[in-house]
Amino acid sequence: MLEILEDTSEIKKFLVDNIAKLEKEKCFDQHINPINYEGSIPVDEKFDFIKKGFKNYCKKVYYNIILFKLKKEAQKMFRIKVVGKTDVKKIKNKSAIITCNHFNKLDSFAVKSAFGNNIWTISGDYNNFKGFVGNIARNTGLLPLSEKLSVKKNFANGLKYHLTHKHRVLIYPERAMWWNYKKPRPLHIGAFHWAVQNNVPVVPTFVTFEDSGKKDKDGYTEYYWTINVFEPIFPNQNLSPKKRMEDMKQKNFDAWKVCYEKTYNKKLEY
Repeated sequence: MLEILEDTSEIKKFLVDNIAKLEKEKCFDQHINPINYEGSIPVDEKFDFIKKGFKNYCKKVYYNIILFKLKKEAQKMFRIKVVGKTDVKKIKNKSAIITCNHFNKLDSFAVKSAFGNNIWTISGDYNNFKGFVGNIARNTGLLPLSEKLSVKKNFANGLKYHLTHKHRVLIYPERAMWWNYKKPRPLHIGAFHWAVQNNVPVVPTFVTFEDSGKKDKDGYTEYYWTINVFEPIFPNQNLSPKKRMEDMKQKNFDAWKVCYEKTYNKKLEY
């Protein structure tokens, strides 16, 4: 079933070339492929960010069964390993924001391999897809961002609800997906703003790659994934709210940087 998300050879080449260009320009938060709303459903004030009630519960159960099968397929395909299970247990039955590097359409399965399927994911509104893929996302925890003020208010209320009901929320603070990019990129403040605003910890995770020794049908290296989970970062109440956010963001990036340099035995340089 994961084949429906596979890119063509031409797209992969375009992504690789664009990453090299954007890295050279130090535009680390830019999308490497054009945003396309053609296959998406517009996110408006009617979007349900909370999904309470029996009907929504039944849909969630149904689509989580599908999601579980997809996760198993991804775990087998990428041989996903989890390092840091002790830190996973530290937020058991607690609200938290989880951060992760964004390098693949399927990388959320690495996070779900560590924390389970019950995760709400903050994403761009262009990911509110039509059809089968969109139905899975909407019914298993999609929280789409939007520039519309009415939607922003509903999003904030929904996020607050989840972070006061012992839910985990995944966000990619690098902002854009860079296909198979190994290095940590500069982080946006959003994840840490919401953590301070709702007084919850941030749990940094960073996925590293191992060369599988195989190539895909287009000649690109296939990687196995390890998701590294780090100590939860709690808001420092002795700092001002703004400094609290910056402190959490820096600690998150430092954890990623140390992991990158240790895994690949090289200094982080762009």
